[in-house]
Amino acid sequence: MSTSDEVDEVRTSLKSTHDRVWISRGHSMLKFGIIGYGKMGQTRHSAILRTDMGDVTAIFGYPGDPVPEDKSVATPEDVLANKDIEAVFVCTINSLNKDLTVAALKSGKHVFCEKPPAFTSAEAEEIRTVEA
Repeated sequence: MSTSDEVDEVRTSLKSTHDRVWISRGHSMLKFGIIGYGKMGQTRHSAILRTDMGDVTAIFGYPGDPVPEDKSVATPEDVLANKDIEAVFVCTINSLNKDLTVAALKSGKHVFCEKPPAFTSAEAEEIRTVEA
């Protein structure tokens, strides 16, 4: 067995162990939404698919973003209003990150925002205030 095969075997074992522990504690796989489907949105989607640790249920993409039709929604608000979605990836242009992060937090979602989430310390503090 090669080193690469051994690493893959360990990863598979850890993933299945994680799944058993997670599910045995009464948790189900997370339902994700993605806002922005450029390079980073696609990267996050690919990671979720590759690790099988959740399901992407809705994606908002800007014009030109290659959003899969079965996941496509018309607005970012459609992602945030979806009660099944527990966590959101904000993968938009920098100038939109703060407002979408705040809106996602106010919608009760867990949020992963690509950097920078804000341009100033005051904007970062606004995010922290909403998060608390």
